[in-house]
Amino acid sequence: MPTNHRLRRARPEAGFTLVEALIAMVVLITGLTAVANLLLVAASTNGVASTMSATTAEASEVMDLLKAIPWSNLTPGGSLTADDPAAPNTSEHRVTDDNGAFQYQSYRAVPGVGTIRTRWTIVQVAAAPGQAPVRFITVTSDVTSGLARGKSAVTFTTFRTCTNGPPSAGPPAVCQ
Repeated sequence: MPTNHRLRRARPEAGFTLVEALIAMVVLITGLTAVANLLLVAASTNGVASTMSATTAEASEVMDLLKAIPWSNLTPGGSLTADDPAAPNTSEHRVTDDNGAFQYQSYRAVPGVGTIRTRWTIVQVAAAPGQAPVRFITVTSDVTSGLARGKSAVTFTTFRTCTNGPPSAGPPAVCQ
């Protein structure tokens, strides 16, 4: 018996199935979520870096002001941990008030960063006999609010000494 059967050939599919479309959407959403998270972390890190730059500039500015003061005028004092409620909130740093008395803390409002608190100490170190007296200066700055609080503190330390010059140089030099 002759049969006229034609074998049915499977037709090539012309599109995506629903399962393939769902898998593609899951992969796409996962990738977009990772990119969005990356952008959030980058923005946060950029903000902290900006704050760190501002606190570094504040501490550096105060350190430069303290280095410019003659050694004999550096008055020991200050605290790196205690707030002085009378500290001025200014647009510029001053290490002394209008009467020449030392201030050991300042607050400055920096646009886009917040309020930066800068504190400094001057410590007189007891000199051994025959040694020049030394004063250690430490300056620290940090942000008092915002996301970068506690992440942006910076501390600089230096020392100043008074030397009397070599013995053959005549009378002792003035401490500067």
